[in-house]
Amino acid sequence: METQTLNALAVEERAADILLSVRQTGVAIDDLPLELQPKTLAESYAIQNAVARRLGPICGWKVGPAKDGQEAQGGPIPSQGYRSTGFLCPPVVTTRFEVEFALKMGKDLPPRTTPYTAADIKPAIASGHIAFELLSDRFKDKTKVAALTRLADGISNVGISVGDEIPNWQSLDLTKLEIVLKTNGEITKKVETGSAAEPVMESMAWLANHVAKYFGGLKAGDVILTGARIGPLPIAKGDVLEAIANGVAKVQVKRGDV
Repeated sequence: METQTLNALAVEERAADILLSVRQTGVAIDDLPLELQPKTLAESYAIQNAVARRLGPICGWKVGPAKDGQEAQGGPIPSQGYRSTGFLCPPVVTTRFEVEFALKMGKDLPPRTTPYTAADIKPAIASGHIAFELLSDRFKDKTKVAALTRLADGISNVGISVGDEIPNWQSLDLTKLEIVLKTNGEITKKVETGSAAEPVMESMAWLANHVAKYFGGLKAGDVILTGARIGPLPIAKGDVLEAIANGVAKVQVKRGDV
């Protein structure tokens, strides 16, 4: 049993080495070597956690509502990838983006014997925000890479840009949250769609339990991305993107030239 545990740790660290190298160099790979590809959710999260711990402090998380009867899935966002609105995207590495509804924690949710439920989550949230998630193409063709491997890689996340607070978000129908996307000053997308409050809170409860198990729990100030409202879409060199929620809350990013 001890040998099996040591072997598993060796696989996790070797896989983490490769994924970290791709993040640092910006040179995409075809896939992880076959012997390092995760075969289970547990193996996928073990690799993801190994990468996260080596990237340093965590500023937040991304989580998507459960689909087709499966549990929610998520991943950590390293502090090195966090910026306030208007920051300059790193060239080359950031190639795609999503517009998201983000939640900022107001209280810690530490490990406990009783699992967190959706009812526990809402009182612990300080605010709702408009945000960009920045994505990186770390695989040459992600459609040819297994979902468990993409999960191990943090589901392509490379950073977030968090914008204004959305007023009275608790009382809004989140399925009708109006978001306008402008690219270089021109409106390129407008949506009024997305997950409702109930599945968002259910996925937040899953995340609270997941983070409590592996990282000591969600912390006040953590930013949680709750799923794409627009995208993923490409961002070209020099593009200035602005997203506006309900006509008042704004977030902006610019991708710099090489």
